[in-house]
Amino acid sequence: MNNFQIDAIVKIVLQQGIEIAKLNSALQNSEAKEREKSAELEETLKQLELTKIQLIESEQKISSLRQLVAAITIEINNPVTFIYGNIKYVKDYFHELMQLIKLYQKHYNMPVAEIEQESEEKEDIEFIMQDLPKLFLLIILAVEMRGLIKILFEL
Repeated sequence: MNNFQIDAIVKIVLQQGIEIAKLNSALQNSEAKEREKSAELEETLKQLELTKIQLIESEQKISSLRQLVAAITIEINNPVTFIYGNIKYVKDYFHELMQLIKLYQKHYNMPVAEIEQESEEKEDIEFIMQDLPKLFLLIILAVEMRGLIKILFEL
């Protein structure tokens, strides 16, 4: 082999060495980028796991809150339902008693001293007879609102 051939081979080897160095550098850059992407993906995965845990905890809190609201609704609804179911009877009984009192007043307009004294100490019977039906109406309206509240809680 002559010098010319050796020089050509050396030149080829040097060019290949330069190419190998460039490829090696590109490979190292690519590996660094992939490691960076991998680290970012791992961080994203950690954030997703944390978000998932927080979401589960929030769902559990909401579920507990729903159960609490349902229990409170039942506790409120039970006496309200009792009142609603019986207010008509109370109103009817009151009406009957008021009619009876009016009959007594009509036929026994001179009450004994004890009744006279008791009625003076209490509120005016006429006022009570006028006000109580209004009060019953207000109670009925308030109790009927329970239906609206119940619907809202079911939403």
